[in-house]
Amino acid sequence: MACSPTRVCAIRNRTSRRRRALYLRNRVRAIASTDYRPSPILSAMLDDGSPLDLSMHGLSSVSPVHLEYMRNMGMAASMLVSVIVDGRLWGLIACHHRAPRQLPPRHRTAADLLGVFYSMRVAAMQHLETATRKTRAGAIRMGMRRMLGAIPDPSAYIATLLPELREMIPADAVVLVSPAGIAGVAMPFRTRSWPMRVHGWRASRIRWRHRPSPANGRRALPARAMTGCSGCA
Repeated sequence: MACSPTRVCAIRNRTSRRRRALYLRNRVRAIASTDYRPSPILSAMLDDGSPLDLSMHGLSSVSPVHLEYMRNMGMAASMLVSVIVDGRLWGLIACHHRAPRQLPPRHRTAADLLGVFYSMRVAAMQHLETATRKTRAGAIRMGMRRMLGAIPDPSAYIATLLPELREMIPADAVVLVSPAGIAGVAMPFRTRSWPMRVHGWRASRIRWRHRPSPANGRRALPARAMTGCSGCA
């Protein structure tokens, strides 16, 4: 059975919440043949009137639409192995075959064990990355506290830390706006008008900060922030 690359991207968007819950409960889902004919279950209701739960059953049927999709892709059999990290569905290991393939229980057990080991490895790597980022962030914060109080121009020092700050947040881009100028890493605007946009945003913030306060000591909200509140008490 040939295995396709792990499908990590867009798991949440392409998989419904109900199906994700099913992948969390039953970590190995297999379809032996896309041409199978489902057999109806006699008395599919329990004595208390609730439907029979087949989420942990290895022979539960799937949607005919999904079977047609597999046939259109040239697949005759498939198996999905869940990759679960910290109780959440992180990804799926998708295995496909061009001919019908009935997997014995020992193969499904081995696939489940492989998925568990892979999940543990992914979780360990993510936890290590998180711990490293937190340690690096703490070191940057301590260095900034020491340097900002001892140097006359903090902007120049912060500009040297922009790559580290981008990795620490993480962010697509980091822009520093100061009286000395504008510095950034991975500028978010590809056009030449981005300095004007940044200056415009900075000027609006300065005007908002120096707006006259009303008699009660609170700052007046902008006009656009008050729209839609005519019915407010």
